[in-house]
Amino acid sequence: MSDQVIYKKLQKARVQLQRQTLNKSGKNKFAGYEYFELSDFIPSVQMIFNDLGMCGMVSYTADLAYLHVQDTDGPGCITFTSPMSTAAL
Repeated sequence: MSDQVIYKKLQKARVQLQRQTLNKSGKNKFAGYEYFELSDFIPSVQMIFNDLGMCGMVSYTADLAYLHVQDTDGPGCITFTSPMSTAAL
């Protein structure tokens, strides 16, 4: 049952974030496109998670990045993973 609660909270959070008006502050001058920087959306995500009883925790290994979304009202947790990469600058 606890897994169902955290998934329901996550869906509510996604809908609330989608309703936000977010602006892209990052600009790629070479390719001419704009992008979201973390500061564009993290404050909204933090407020939404707080209101819904959720906490997001990020961790890294050499190969993977993890986002653990913990239900602060119960034992539910969802973990997202993404491969790590390097950028050639």
